[in-house]
Amino acid sequence: MVLICLPTIANAAPENIIVTATRLGGEQAGSNVSVIDEKTIQARNPGSVVDLLRDFPGLFVQQSGGRGSVVSLFTRGAKPNFTLVLLDGVKANDPTNTRGGSYDFSTLDLNDIARIEFVRGPASAIYGSDAVGGVINIISRRGGDHLEAGLKAEGGSFDYARIAGHVSGPIGAATGNLGLSYTDNGMPVDGSSLKNTSLDGSLALPEIAGTAVSFNGRYSNSIATSFPDSSGGPRPGGPAQPGSSRYSGRRVWRAWPARYGRLVEHGAGLRLL
Repeated sequence: MVLICLPTIANAAPENIIVTATRLGGEQAGSNVSVIDEKTIQARNPGSVVDLLRDFPGLFVQQSGGRGSVVSLFTRGAKPNFTLVLLDGVKANDPTNTRGGSYDFSTLDLNDIARIEFVRGPASAIYGSDAVGGVINIISRRGGDHLEAGLKAEGGSFDYARIAGHVSGPIGAATGNLGLSYTDNGMPVDGSSLKNTSLDGSLALPEIAGTAVSFNGRYSNSIATSFPDSSGGPRPGGPAQPGSSRYSGRRVWRAWPARYGRLVEHGAGLRLL
């Protein structure tokens, strides 16, 4: 009897590359890395980015009030300014805010977010002292070889309305994506409102001599009104307080100036293959 052994050739499955931190495959990156991909986002259909972040282990999300109020993240007990936030690889932490250099997720719209990577634990060797607690990298949608467009409209009680859309595809030899969204949270609580307009875009140039160049940007403009944390919210009746407004002849409500926020992020990437 003669046995002949022939080599078996198997097609390798696509590797799940972790862009943040070590650039290792999903199994090699370790248990300190969590990823939410585009399919998971579509299946969950969250109302905001904050709803997705709450599912990450080791991450505590603090939001004082409803939608539009300040959002802070605590990674493994570290202060919010020790969690580095990247938007398509661009540092988004604001060193001038009142939280000591953290990032406020209340102004970040969910439209055109294709992937979120979360690295728990110190990553200062790669990203500096801001990454003592961890790193959150939010990756936007990229254009493909085929034309694609999408439109989504939502409506609800308390005059809530949201519309979002995107167009992506080839632009000559390059590929690009453009997204636009508008959200009006209505007024679920008297004195609390949020209106947000977001615009994002990306452009990837064709590779030249093994070098890929890409450009991306995100603009967000939001206007929110709310009551301070220590105010206790709207209180009918009683004497008028300094700076208060009388909404009706029978009720007196405390009111504070609106909180106005604007976020502008842009960046360019150079990748050597």
